[in-house]
Amino acid sequence: MRAFQVYLVSQRVFRGALNQTVCALCFFYGVTLDRAEFPERIAYARTPRKLPDILSATDVVRFLEAGPSLKAIVYAILFDAVAVTRKTIAADPKHLGGEIGFLAILHTWGQA
Repeated sequence: MRAFQVYLVSQRVFRGALNQTVCALCFFYGVTLDRAEFPERIAYARTPRKLPDILSATDVVRFLEAGPSLKAIVYAILFDAVAVTRKTIAADPKHLGGEIGFLAILHTWGQA
């Protein structure tokens, strides 16, 4: 079974097709052949999760070169990241018609 999965990966079969094949094999072994222990050992293809690219290279350089004004740079980067995230969500068609809003509360612990 493992050799067959490796073969499918070497043929550059998409993850969805791999998972369909695994489902078919689980049904075949679990229901048709009544070998319930075998399907538990078949591995599904996992989709890798990636974090969105919110900080640009210039933001990282500004952060590293900040020195004593680090707090102001960090706040600017955080607000820029929120703005980029909001624009990304607003551009997604499944959120069409929704209103994008923003609420920020900055607690400075006794500083005015």
